[in-house]
Amino acid sequence: MNEPISSKNKFAISVMGPPGSGKGTQAQILAGGLEAFHFVTSVEGKKYIAAHDDPETKRQEVRYKKGLLFESPWTLRVVQEKTQRVFEDGLSIVYDGSPRTPLEAEKLIPFLIKLFGKECVVAVELKVGEAELRSRLSKRRVCSLDHSHAFIDSENHHIGDLCPKMDGGVLQKREIDESALFETRMGEFRNLTIPAIEFFHKEDVLIVINGEQSIENVRRDIDEAFAKRFGKRWPRGV
Repeated sequence: MNEPISSKNKFAISVMGPPGSGKGTQAQILAGGLEAFHFVTSVEGKKYIAAHDDPETKRQEVRYKKGLLFESPWTLRVVQEKTQRVFEDGLSIVYDGSPRTPLEAEKLIPFLIKLFGKECVVAVELKVGEAELRSRLSKRRVCSLDHSHAFIDSENHHIGDLCPKMDGGVLQKREIDESALFETRMGEFRNLTIPAIEFFHKEDVLIVINGEQSIENVRRDIDEAFAKRFGKRWPRGV
């Protein structure tokens, strides 16, 4: 359990939480530190939709535009196919927004354990209260080309400004952050994602972190929890 980090120590990490909890930011930090594949479910789902025109996939496109989650069997197929390719490329993987339902969790965990080994599979739940979530989302601005590029509205970041990541996009407010869609997503989080998180807990692969802290402090707590869990397997400084 405590042998030094090596090429075979690849991790499968799921960062989970409600809309606005900061899971995208923390997933991106972890992926960068591990040189891992940053798996954004909505992005991979949209890529799949763009490349397929079968009726089932078209139905997912309609659901997404309504602020609903992709249906679980379809999502699971997309996630597993991409995960298999990432694993074969020899990379760790950090999930941002997957799994989101009990079915996805129940099927994905055994799949990941088979690929990576249970000792290298873990989920992080970022705990954030609803009042804090509403405050954050009212200020969040994202890049029109890549929603993983997120910024807080300030004197330096306004709607219509060029994305600071210099990817050619402009900052905008996400539709999902508007009140009606936020309520839809929160309802799905309570009814579907919380039971999925509970499944991770039952499998003893869940770490709970206080998400109502600064980005730096959340990252510190995650790193400390992982170092404790993985011992010398965990690359310090991630």
